[in-house]
Amino acid sequence: MTPEERTAFLDSIKPAWEHVADAIKQICQAIAEKVQPVVSAIARILDLDKAIMAAATPKERHYILHAKRWRVRKKYYDRARRRMLAQLRRNAT
Repeated sequence: MTPEERTAFLDSIKPAWEHVADAIKQICQAIAEKVQPVVSAIARILDLDKAIMAAATPKERHYILHAKRWRVRKKYYDRARRRMLAQLRRNAT
């Protein structure tokens, strides 16, 4: 294939590749629109988790992070969560 033929071939398929690129961009935009609510929900959950950890006492924080058994971690996490929610209720009224 000569350079002129190669250039002519590439010029002939360029519109098709542009069409494919536009389709891929549209697909990516659609996916981003669908994923955005999930990302927002995860961000809210992480913010809630940070607030719960901030409300925990040092002992609770230690057990939440380092306890061997899940039920112990859950026990102290729930205590901290209940304390944070009680603080929010007191501040709201």
